[in-house]
Amino acid sequence: MSASTEKKNRQAARAAGTDKKTLAAQEEAKKRAKSRRNWTLGTIGVVLLIALIGLLAYLRDEVNRRRRELAIRTIFGASASTLLKLFLRRLLYILLPSLLLGLLLSYIVSERILQLFATRISLSVWLLGGMALAVGLLACLFSGYLVLKAIRLNPRENLTAE
Repeated sequence: MSASTEKKNRQAARAAGTDKKTLAAQEEAKKRAKSRRNWTLGTIGVVLLIALIGLLAYLRDEVNRRRRELAIRTIFGASASTLLKLFLRRLLYILLPSLLLGLLLSYIVSERILQLFATRISLSVWLLGGMALAVGLLACLFSGYLVLKAIRLNPRENLTAE
């Protein structure tokens, strides 16, 4: 920059009531806030990943626990779609209330956390609902995959596995 441009910038900064120290302090505050935000988002991501792994482990255990039932129903002529509907219906009895409760609690907690900040933003219910829908869809798809995998096995193997 030329000397005259730098002089004009300093004059403008003084006129606005700021100086180099104030600008440096503001930049440092922005860096700390960005670092804190990134750390928080990373932590939230790890927590969600652990929760998702727990959900998938529960679904795998539930299908393994009911392999004998699936084998017996297959032997008696139940179709794959019937068995899949049966399993998913029972899964939805657990999944829907837990998703609704999680959606409600996440909205309440998020609103309280957002009240701590000076800058106000509106919390989108669509974001939380979309995430709940994604988790529910992932759970249904994964359990459907596991049920179809268990159905395709020889029923004799499922009955003698225990």
